[in-house]
Amino acid sequence: MKKLFLGITIFLMACGPALSSQDRNLDKFIGSLDAKIGSSRKQAFPYVSRDPSVQHQVVIVASPMIWNLAKQNRKSLINNMWKIWATHCQSEVSNIDHCRVKVVDTSGQVVGGSRAIAGSVVYAK
Repeated sequence: MKKLFLGITIFLMACGPALSSQDRNLDKFIGSLDAKIGSSRKQAFPYVSRDPSVQHQVVIVASPMIWNLAKQNRKSLINNMWKIWATHCQSEVSNIDHCRVKVVDTSGQVVGGSRAIAGSVVYAK
C-alpha cells in the first residue's frame, strides 16, 4: 500500500501542479490576443506574463514597433488589451477594476497600463 501511495505521489509531482485559475486566464488572454492580432502578436508583444507582486495584473512587453504609433492609438490599444484581460479575469474579482494591465518596453520600463485609481483607466506614454 505504501508503494502504491508513493508511486502516485511521484507521478503527481512529475505531472507538475495543476494550473491555477489565473494561469488559465492568462492562457485564454494570450489566445484572445493571438486571435485578434494574428501572427504579428509575437512581434508586437513578444512576452506576456502575470505580475507575481500584483494579483490579477498582466504584464505585457511591447516591442519598439508599437512606439511608431501615435500616442492616442497606443492608449486605445492598451485599453482594448485591458478589456480582453478583464473579460478573462472578471470571474475572480469582486470589481472588474481590480483587473489590471502593465505595459513595459523591452528594457523593462513601464510605458503604459492601468492607473492606480482603477484598472479600466489606462494611459500610454
